[in-house]
Amino acid sequence: SYNDLTNKPNIVEKTTGSWTLAAGANTVSLTVPGPGTYSIWVNGNIPNGIVTYTATVVVTNTNVPVVGSSYGWYYAAGNALVLTAIPNQVVGTANGISTAVVSTTTANVFTFGITNNSGANQVVNWGYTKF
Repeated sequence: SYNDLTNKPNIVEKTTGSWTLAAGANTVSLTVPGPGTYSIWVNGNIPNGIVTYTATVVVTNTNVPVVGSSYGWYYAAGNALVLTAIPNQVVGTANGISTAVVSTTTANVFTFGITNNSGANQVVNWGYTKF
């Protein structure tokens, strides 16, 4: 039946937003509410500029690393948007156990560096889903 949700994931929260980037270097961040499993994404797509990021992470506490995987990419040939930094608190290796230590009190804050070389303000979208 179309109303049978017994085999569907329990999505607790979906949040989206955007950043308006001024010309030049920008540091922007998004904050997830706290402990939980999240799918996070960032997407900016303008003429000659694409930045994208995706992560699946588990946040357990604000002062310990986040376990998961994350990937960032930008369109270097166009160079209008340049992804210069992705969150550094994400740790883990597939099929491995991590004992990494990350000095933070804000592990639920995901910070990005994005340089806008377009010469005008540009919008980059972001979002996350908590499972």
